[in-house]
Amino acid sequence: REELIENILTFAHAALDGASTALVAAPIPGLDKAAVSLAFLIEMVQKTRENDQIAKDLARRLRSLSSIIAESAKKMEATLPRSLTDLEDVASELIFTPFIPRCIRVSRNSKLLREMQERLCEILSNFELQNSIAVGALVSSVVGTLQAVHQTVTVSNYQSNISKTDQVLDHLKPVNANHLSYHHRETEGAHEETRKELLAELHNWAYGTSPDLERFPVYVLIGEAGTGKSAIAMNVARGLEEDGILGCSFFFRSGESSLSQSRDFFSTIAHDLARSQKEFLEHIVTTTRSHHRRHGGKRAQMHHQVEQLLEGPLRSVRADHPPVVLVVDAIDECSDPESVIRKMMQLLIGLPQLAKFPLRILVTARPEKHVHSFFQSHQHIDQAHVKHLHDISPSDTTADITCYLNARISQAVTESQLPPEFQQAHPDAARELAKRADGLFIYAKVAVEFLCQSPRLADEHLALLLSDDETSQFSETNVQLQLDKLYGTVLTKAFREMQCEEGDIPVVLGTMALLRESMSAQTMADLLQLRAARILSVVDHLRSIIIQADDDAHTGEGGTLRPLHSTFPQYLTNRERCKDNRFYI
Repeated sequence: REELIENILTFAHAALDGASTALVAAPIPGLDKAAVSLAFLIEMVQKTRENDQIAKDLARRLRSLSSIIAESAKKMEATLPRSLTDLEDVASELIFTPFIPRCIRVSRNSKLLREMQERLCEILSNFELQNSIAVGALVSSVVGTLQAVHQTVTVSNYQSNISKTDQVLDHLKPVNANHLSYHHRETEGAHEETRKELLAELHNWAYGTSPDLERFPVYVLIGEAGTGKSAIAMNVARGLEEDGILGCSFFFRSGESSLSQSRDFFSTIAHDLARSQKEFLEHIVTTTRSHHRRHGGKRAQMHHQVEQLLEGPLRSVRADHPPVVLVVDAIDECSDPESVIRKMMQLLIGLPQLAKFPLRILVTARPEKHVHSFFQSHQHIDQAHVKHLHDISPSDTTADITCYLNARISQAVTESQLPPEFQQAHPDAARELAKRADGLFIYAKVAVEFLCQSPRLADEHLALLLSDDETSQFSETNVQLQLDKLYGTVLTKAFREMQCEEGDIPVVLGTMALLRESMSAQTMADLLQLRAARILSVVDHLRSIIIQADDDAHTGEGGTLRPLHSTFPQYLTNRERCKDNRFYI
């Protein structure tokens, strides 16, 4: 292909060199200069072309253009002599006619003169028309070629700039933690008919149109395990991305080394900001070059990443820039030491203070002690608005879960994952399962998956899910396995963090499991003859599965304690389900 392009360009160049000499005498001003210019253009392309396809396209255009010029020259050489010969014949008839007959035939000569005049006008007119057409084609082709060259140069420069930008931003070594990542393929967004009020509140906060929330640059959504925090974060990220104001989404995920550490957190934010917001691109590319030179490609500490990568760009973007929102999901799943996580959160909520424009940050987390206490501290009371999912009316949450279940069951029937008669046979299935869910969207999700696992056994599986027999309700079901995994994960983490006080954990859990009654920390302390502080210390490490209400806060007893879900006490007292002796009651 390279040889073909070279041959085409060489041929066109030689043809134009030959034509330019002949065109000097052509009656069209500038035609010879066009040929010379075009030959120079071909020579330039021969020397500078970099893209084979572009060179091939230009070669074809230039060859076509050179053909037009050469053809114009040939037409002028062939047409003009023939036309002038015709005129010469008419004139000869006048010149060589004897004088006397000419005098006698004045009338006929006048006719010949008129004819010659008309022929001359016709020849000139045709010649002008033909060459006008040729010149028009020439000009059109020249313009087209120049436009193609301009577009080629523009595209080439653009592609070159993109390539260079990509190379610079790659120095940031971002991780694939955004809401579109393959790692989060199983995370569903909240159903469009659920969490409407909360999603509307988040939308208004993001755009700064909520009078009550406008002053808070940070919105912290706290919820126990399985309550649908990630689904809400997913919905928010998708909506803001469509609106063009999502700066970055970072979904932490325990068990994935790249998604459960803080080391790549701020460099990924910088990378994604540059990609999503064009006003940041040039600034972040500049700071990335400097950062890379300074650290030689090595990963810097978090505060250096913020100072060197983000601070300058945030300060540089104009004040009237539209809002930009960062979405950080499951920050509690960061596996770094708590001191490192607190440093990360401190740097994170400090970002809006660097910006002239409205920069907002949505954070979701379980009520882990180190996360909960950080955002609830007096130091951050003016920066962060903290919303607890368990503060939402239980009836509203149950209604949302019912709506979700109805939609999922209908979808399953449509996709033949459930028998077509299932809904008619069990019209109250969604409502009854929603009651069993007890506020846990994860329960509803896994319950539907369990029903769809064996369509022929769907009726039997539904009966199992709705059974009041604790020994059969969750026996060998995916629901049980999913919830047990959730409980085991939280308890294992708590035991690891409380090694010096691990004896208190089974005492507190055993009391909740055996009495199965809600009580305040002080009441439990009196019952067990322990200090309330020891009870609350255990609760602080188990806030993902133990809910502490605010109903008795005014009494100083710390609020009523209750398990996340009714299945938690069952898990603790069932040897088949709770296989770890540290937890088994």
